[in-house]
Amino acid sequence: MDIKGKIESTAVKNNLFMIHLATKDGKITIISQKEIEGLLAYRWVNFTNIEKHKGLFKSQYELTNKSFAILHPGLCIGTIEMNLANKCGYAPLILQFVSSLSKDDSREKDFYNTMHNYIQGDEHSKVLSERLPKDIKAKFSFKPVEVSVKYGFLVKDSLYLGKLPIVFSNHEMKGKVQSVISGSDKYILIESDGTLKEEKIEINEKQSLMSSRNSLVLEFFKENHKDLLSIECSDDCPAHNYCKIIKERNNEFDLFDTYFKNFLRQNYKVRADYQKTLRYGINPKRLSVQVRSGVQSAFDFNAKIADNEGKMHQLEDVVVIEKPPLDRKTLGVVKHLSFEEIGIKLDAPIVNGEAVTPISIPKQSFRGIFQFVYSDTPPTKILKGNSAILAPIQQNSYVDGDAEQNASVNLILSDNPLVFVKGENGTGKKFVAHRAAAEMLERGQSVLVVTDSRIAEFNKVFEDLVSNERLKIFNIADSELFESKITFDQTFFFLLFCNPSQQIIAFKDYDIALINIAGLSNKLSIFSPKDIKTDFESHVPAECSKTLLTEHRFGTHLFHFIKPMLDDGLKTSDDVELKVINKENIDAEFMPIINPEKLVQFVTISPKIFGKKNKWNINEAQFTVDAISQFIKAGVERASIGVIVPFERQKALIEKMLDDKKIPDVDVMELSDAKEKDVVFINFVENSEIKSELRETQRLKFAFTRAKSKLILVGNTELLRKNKFLFKLIPK
Repeated sequence: MDIKGKIESTAVKNNLFMIHLATKDGKITIISQKEIEGLLAYRWVNFTNIEKHKGLFKSQYELTNKSFAILHPGLCIGTIEMNLANKCGYAPLILQFVSSLSKDDSREKDFYNTMHNYIQGDEHSKVLSERLPKDIKAKFSFKPVEVSVKYGFLVKDSLYLGKLPIVFSNHEMKGKVQSVISGSDKYILIESDGTLKEEKIEINEKQSLMSSRNSLVLEFFKENHKDLLSIECSDDCPAHNYCKIIKERNNEFDLFDTYFKNFLRQNYKVRADYQKTLRYGINPKRLSVQVRSGVQSAFDFNAKIADNEGKMHQLEDVVVIEKPPLDRKTLGVVKHLSFEEIGIKLDAPIVNGEAVTPISIPKQSFRGIFQFVYSDTPPTKILKGNSAILAPIQQNSYVDGDAEQNASVNLILSDNPLVFVKGENGTGKKFVAHRAAAEMLERGQSVLVVTDSRIAEFNKVFEDLVSNERLKIFNIADSELFESKITFDQTFFFLLFCNPSQQIIAFKDYDIALINIAGLSNKLSIFSPKDIKTDFESHVPAECSKTLLTEHRFGTHLFHFIKPMLDDGLKTSDDVELKVINKENIDAEFMPIINPEKLVQFVTISPKIFGKKNKWNINEAQFTVDAISQFIKAGVERASIGVIVPFERQKALIEKMLDDKKIPDVDVMELSDAKEKDVVFINFVENSEIKSELRETQRLKFAFTRAKSKLILVGNTELLRKNKFLFKLIPK
């Protein structure tokens, strides 16, 4: 029999190992002849093949030589990781920490698709398909994703012949895992010559399999990982070179372990969400998109959106759930997304999809931490606590008309390994970086630009320099950033989104992002809003931090509107008045909106809101599109108009309305992708209280400061009463 429960305690009594378990049927004690390692108090466990002996007063439960334990079955482990766990429990975790796990070649999927003429497979698969008779082919079935909660395994691209799993040679681990979760105790192996061979998994192999899985799961819950220093690594282990560095420089192990533990905690949460998403078909944090009338051809699935509560974007990984009784889950990527339709590039053909669910991704990347701990670049030394010595800073002329910008360029070009350039939005941080990068490239040096958002805007800023192969631009979430072995002369790191109301502490997004990139170059220049503070600044001389003091993006009127949110010492420039060429074309009701003399306006719109998490407001969208058409009639360039929205669904709605009116080239942007525009509309969408990311003052300020000439806020006046910053800026 099988028993599932939560471990309350373990003890040794009369040479027997006692496991006290809380189950749904009450508390029981399981007896074992030998101690079982890794049983943690208050963790769930499944015991399989337990013997039950009825006693006079209560039953007795005993582990036999056929029993095995499955720790924390809610955490699913993949077959690629199981292969690596044969080396040691740390191998798959170390490789995830420093890079990406290599992907399975999915021969089973390709073979199945070749048999059904979905693809032109490799020669081996075609020969096998031609050799097999039709009655055998008809017995093949395929499952894109299998999740076994009981055994804690995740298997992708599962191929079956009848009820038996079937795998290619070199995929034996996959076959063993499938045989366990399917309950068949057998699997079929396709040999290299095409012959089929039945393999049986014995009880000792099952026990060994679960022991390897349990050892991997246990690493997530350890308080320290000192045993990593004593593991004997084999040269053929993919993690060998990393473990070798860890052991050779064990004096830095405590620092490594600190970040490794935080990586494991986040990794655990992501795995748990992924497992729930695959099991239930709904992402616990991001929900899902209900679809109808799906049309598909081979690996393409296109459907009408019935209910979009799952916030998704193009090229995002998703799971497509089929309708019962199939209830299969298939992985895919968002190919296109509009207000009415969604298109998915599937990993495998489906019959009838009913929902699309986004797959959670980590909030932080830890892939650069290893380089931070085990590299000796000057920035890493400073960030580890070594005080910097001030190097001479020359004062050459690079920028006319702004002394702080010119001083910042000179600071970046100095020999100081860690510098800070701060300033409000619009003070010219990107301009300073561009000027410094151009000078460095002229000198033959290499530059890495890293940003936490708006990668398209940075590509635009540096577009005249990107043809130079010594300049690279990355988003910090891009895995290629950390897989490159190149060390740059200098990194420019732009931190754009951070909550300044909190004092930065260890393992906040700012710190993780900063140390992630510290080992990538010999110098590091950090660009951030002035009000973001970090303890790292205490390690550098005061002269290595410059603040930009003049607002260049917008003029006096916009400046005075958001002044309560800005630095007191900030200087402003002249207004940049919007050019309205054809005033006679404007409809009378829109004249007050288009009026170039009114640089900031709050337009009250009666709400018509739909959605719970991913909201949209039809009335705000309709007004915004109508106003945009009036601006265009007045002679304002389409490309100079932008709309900022807090929800993906509102973005899709406005884009559809613009498309219906045949208005191209107007950017509708979520906050993380917001660009600077002459005219900026902001849709608040919500009714009486801001619950979106616009509730944070730093993000609200960021949105307001995208406008150069005119800012139009579209929302309900009730928002002014509930939000103290809006109330301060726009009294009723």
